[in-house]
Amino acid sequence: MKNLIALIDSNAVAARGLQLSLEDGGHQVVLGSDADEIMGRLNHATPLALALAEQWNSGPRSGLAEALDLRSRIRPDMPIIVLASRFDNHDSLKATVPGLTIVLTPTEPSEILATVDKALAEIDRTRAFNAAD
Repeated sequence: MKNLIALIDSNAVAARGLQLSLEDGGHQVVLGSDADEIMGRLNHATPLALALAEQWNSGPRSGLAEALDLRSRIRPDMPIIVLASRFDNHDSLKATVPGLTIVLTPTEPSEILATVDKALAEIDRTRAFNAAD
């Protein structure tokens, strides 16, 4: 089964390239400009595995805020990856937001895909460890 990734970006044209890279990497992607749009597009048959957000969303909230909103509706341990050209205090933010990865841009789609795959592998390891208990 393919992992379903929420891609939150208010720039649909820019997000389309990343969506294609993720799909070429074997993932399903649901694209939306905010948490509400993503929730409206989910079919709920496939569980959402991860949220990937562009930090500088043109909407009223940041990409991180939208991803945190989405995570609060899906499951509290869902990983979040934020793409940002700069991110002040990212070390302290990562310490206070479990499961957060920040990728500084510009970067290659292959690096983003590798980060996604690493986060999903960590989920699988955690689930396997918890199932063994």
